[in-house]
Amino acid sequence: MLRKLGSFCVFLLFCNTANALNFTDTIYTVPVEKIDLKFKNSNLHDDVWKSRESLGFGASITNNFSFWLSQDYLHHLSKPSDGVLGDLHLRLFFYFGDFANEKLDIGLNLKFRFGIGPNMFSDSEYLDFAVGRNELKINPVLRAKISTNNFLFFNAGYVFRENMAESMYSGINLNLLSSSAYKQLFGLNVFSPDAFLSYKKMDNDYIFGAIAFITQRYYPIILSCEIYGSIRPYRGKIEASDIRIEGGKYNPIILSGGARYALFSDLFVETSISFIKMSNNSKIMLNISLGVLF
Repeated sequence: MLRKLGSFCVFLLFCNTANALNFTDTIYTVPVEKIDLKFKNSNLHDDVWKSRESLGFGASITNNFSFWLSQDYLHHLSKPSDGVLGDLHLRLFFYFGDFANEKLDIGLNLKFRFGIGPNMFSDSEYLDFAVGRNELKINPVLRAKISTNNFLFFNAGYVFRENMAESMYSGINLNLLSSSAYKQLFGLNVFSPDAFLSYKKMDNDYIFGAIAFITQRYYPIILSCEIYGSIRPYRGKIEASDIRIEGGKYNPIILSGGARYALFSDLFVETSISFIKMSNNSKIMLNISLGVLF
């Protein structure tokens, strides 16, 4: 089990972020009675350089359950003071334990996006950084220990995305005194048009997968690389009116590499670069993060 490597090593590898890597979730819970604080700057080049600053914190309820909350701020790189609030993010992570003689760790990840940023249906300026609609992402997280210093991570999951004319969670009906709640199976009936899992609401959802490799062989420098891809299974024919975003017009493939340097046992700085391929459009994203555990 990763915990048995010691809290210092755990912090060094996976500390201080709802996403220890840019696109791949890792196995990590915040030490109880500690606060995980992180600032992250992401810069993406399209026609111009656009930036997203994220400030967030995390904590643990138990040794096996942590949460993180973060808020985005969006702006053009050349005009940092002329920006707008982005989306709000809440991540819940449940750690189930280690298996296969401590060679495999398993967890479950829930990510809630609260769409307070620019709405993708009416504002295209920050499509790469903000959706402006509610989302729920669900995926298991697996960590395979290759050797003492080398690890593989696997993610595969589903994203529920709120459409323009719907309310994300209105289809969840927990009223035990209502007959409609039972007809909708409390929101789980895919054939009920008003249920949360109604197939009629799934045309805006997408599925994704990611694989990452992390090595601490060169400690105190931690190196990582990852590949990520997603597809909107219910899309059908791509229309000219489809929004230029993941889960819309594009099924992106992303390659990313990064390095983390532990300044102290409870402070790190990290930088990474990502190459994003979306149909005939390619983009580059640069990231730098600063995190502390206290």
